[in-house]
Amino acid sequence: MPLLRQVTNHNQGVEVNDVIKLVQALVVSRVVYSTPHLPLKPRKMNQPDRLLRKAHKQAPRFPPHTASSRLEKLGVYSKVREIVDAHLDSQVECLRQTSTGRTVVRQLGIV
Repeated sequence: MPLLRQVTNHNQGVEVNDVIKLVQALVVSRVVYSTPHLPLKPRKMNQPDRLLRKAHKQAPRFPPHTASSRLEKLGVYSKVREIVDAHLDSQVECLRQTSTGRTVVRQLGIV
């Protein structure tokens, strides 16, 4: 988060759209590629959610007390569970495009 704070400096900072892209590249990609493969309990799933909310609030320099529900309605960010499910679905779809992948999907019992 200190990196985001430094990059979004009011005087010499990067544009808001570029900072949001930076959040997508650094924070969201890290969560997407690590979270699906961890056996997280529902309570532990709140930690990546909290990290994403904090990063998405800090990117456009919203105050920390900005309501997360309002950001969700604007489409600024999604919850980790939604992002992870979409990522896993896209991985399965990529597997289904090859005969070997279809065999793997069938053997794993993924419908």
